Amino acid sequence: MANILFIVRKLEGGGAERQLIVLARELARYGHNITILVWISGGPYERDLEGTNIRYVVLDKRGIFDHVGFLLRTHAFVRR
Repeated sequence: MANILFIVRKLEGGGAERQLIVLARELARYGHNITILVWISGGPYERDLEGTNIRYVVLDKRGIFDHVGFLLRTHAFVRR
């Protein structure tokens, strides 16, 4: 099966984020390896990933000036 990576800002209460959770759960149910990479933790949809085999990674973007460090962390994670 495929390795699929989704990158989002935050899993807050929007329709697109909700659809991402539904899509990720269904893809995982069909045997795909799903990773959701978020910039900022704390969104309400994080709870919907509990008890699933979906990998959830938080990069902890530290504000509007955290560009270089954030991009380096993102690049390092994707390479792994």
